[in-house]
Amino acid sequence: MQTTSFEWWRWRLSHALGSNPLVRTSDRIEAAIAALAVAVLIAMPVAAAKATAVHDERGRSYAAEVERHVQVSAAVTQTSATMPRTNVTVVQAAWSFGGTEHVARFQWDQPVRAGQHIDIVVDQDGRRIVPLDPWWRAGLDGAFAATTLLLAVAGVAAGCVAIARPCLRRMRYAAWDRDIASLADEDGTTYRH
Repeated sequence: MQTTSFEWWRWRLSHALGSNPLVRTSDRIEAAIAALAVAVLIAMPVAAAKATAVHDERGRSYAAEVERHVQVSAAVTQTSATMPRTNVTVVQAAWSFGGTEHVARFQWDQPVRAGQHIDIVVDQDGRRIVPLDPWWRAGLDGAFAATTLLLAVAGVAAGCVAIARPCLRRMRYAAWDRDIASLADEDGTTYRH
């Protein structure tokens, strides 16, 4: 099976680069486009490098955010009813940070009661912020970037093949029609050996 595949590629490459006068220009172009479509495999290491770069950059960004944010315990002072079909509750909570008391209202994704303590994330000024993305998110971002790049390259290659093949086929058929018509004499009879 492997030798058959190798022979097929050798045959296609000879069409693209060979000097056989029986191979038409359209055949050479089609073989070159098919080889270009296979070049998508070259994009795999590029996509892997892109994934690594995105992972490293996002990982550093997430680590820097973690250093600027602090987790504190806040006392719930008031709650609203849990929203229907969700566990979201609007709470009012108070906490102390850097010698300053803070009070804020915000949505909480678990049912809580007044007097209960919850852990929240605050910035360097003591203001509550949305919790940080977890560190493993950098890996997902990198994988998403690599997949997007590979799909884009594969889509462009497939589009080139899908557009070029019918055009080349029409050119080939037109050339065959011209060649067949040139075999006819001026009076319409066909030429015979």
